[in-house]
Parts: sequence; C-alpha cells; structure tokens
Amino acid sequence: GIRAKALAIRSTWIDPTALERKQAWIDLIVRTGATHAVTLIWNPEDGKLGLGQVRIDTAKLHCRADRALMGKRFNSLPVVQRSGYVGFIEHPETNTHAHFAWRVPVEHHARFEAVLKEWWDRLHPYGDADVQVLYDAAGWASYMSKDQWRAPRAEDAALLLASHTI
Repeated sequence: GIRAKALAIRSTWIDPTALERKQAWIDLIVRTGATHAVTLIWNPEDGKLGLGQVRIDTAKLHCRADRALMGKRFNSLPVVQRSGYVGFIEHPETNTHAHFAWRVPVEHHARFEAVLKEWWDRLHPYGDADVQVLYDAAGWASYMSKDQWRAPRAEDAALLLASHTI
C-alpha cells in the first residue's frame, strides 16, 4: 500500500502511531510545569560512560543544586517547593549528553543557572551545561524527546531520566 511505496522511495512518511507517541511525550513533559531547558554534556576523560553513571551524576547534580538554592533542609520541603526534572539521554555510546525539562520554583529562578553550572563544573570539569529559561515548553519537549517517538525500541526506557520530585 501507501506505506510500502513511501518506504520504497525513502520519503519522509511517518507512521501515525509515531505522531501519537510524539504528542504523548510532549503532553507529559509540558504537564511537569518545566521552567528551564537544560542540556548536560559529559565529555568523560577516558571517553567511557555508562547509563548508570549518567543517572548517578544527574541525581547528584539535582541534590546539590537544590541544597544550594533551598538550604540544608531541602529534603524536608514539599515536592512543589523543590526543583524537578524529566529528560532523555542521547548518544550514550559516543557523545553522551542529556536534555531536560527542569521545573524550578519561581523564587529560585534568578540563581538556578549559575548554581547548576557551578555544580556541574565540580562534578564534570570536562563537561558542559547549557541552561535556558523555557519559553516554548512544547517545542523543547518535541526536541528533547525526538529519539523516543520516531522509532522506539524496548531499551529506550533506560534513556529516560526523571527526578522523584517531578
């Protein structure tokens, strides 16, 4: 049928279920109330980095940033008063990086970028962090989830990162 013809001529035909997956990811990410777009790049010294280490580093960064912003008792704050994130790891075998939609309480917006970058530099001096105020949540959600909706694989679940505060 049409699908076979489209695939045969290498068109840009997209499976309708892929578009449904795309919209589902966008809706999920937008519902988090994210305020910042964050990209973390690892650039490990030895070039090797496992998914487990990415998870550990992201959780450490989250903890240290919240403590710097909210004080020593940040863990006892209600979830809505803490920051939270959802994100995806990209290119884990080559150029490991991750894109996040990060929700930050408004009273901490002014310091968030500097704090996150400072702690990322301490954790990964060879890495980089890009932090931007999020003006188009749906657009960022579409970009950061691009690998999850086009051609999903069972192992893609391992690429999802989410804080317990989101």
